[in-house]
Amino acid sequence: MDDYSRKISKWYETFSTVILILAFIALFITGFLIQNYEKSMSLYYIGWIIWVLALILAFSPNIILKKYGEVTPGKRYVHTTKLVDQGIYSIIRHPQYGGSLFVAFSLILIQQTLVSIILGIICIITSYLSMVFEEERVIPKFGEKYKDYMKRVPRVNLLTGFIRKMKRNKRVFRIQK
Repeated sequence: MDDYSRKISKWYETFSTVILILAFIALFITGFLIQNYEKSMSLYYIGWIIWVLALILAFSPNIILKKYGEVTPGKRYVHTTKLVDQGIYSIIRHPQYGGSLFVAFSLILIQQTLVSIILGIICIITSYLSMVFEEERVIPKFGEKYKDYMKRVPRVNLLTGFIRKMKRNKRVFRIQK
């Protein structure tokens, strides 16, 4: 990638991140300001269940990357020096961004307003774009190991990730027998 392309990519990434943050702030604030008194309680409760899952996904990298990523002492968990494919990272590649996707989706279900749908969709799109931008940075850092990891582990699809992990575990179990 040439310098111009890198600058454009960085600009898109920064713009996307700003939009993501603003949309999330608006989504949270409108949840308090705009009430839907005719909402489906089933969707409301499903939203809260997804919210809990989202929080687990969003905060798990703090522990897992610090533990397995060989982070330099004194540095934050994002400064890993080793590719991590354990824990939640053996199921999906981007648990933190996945968490933000699920937070947005859960708030759509909890709030059930047109404003939450619009802001939630903006959050989902910009979170997805952030994942793509993140991979552009990580591929050069970890090279072929990361490309192999990308083939084995889905970006954010939990169901596919669990299925693939179970298949990998079956193969390992058969080999050890």
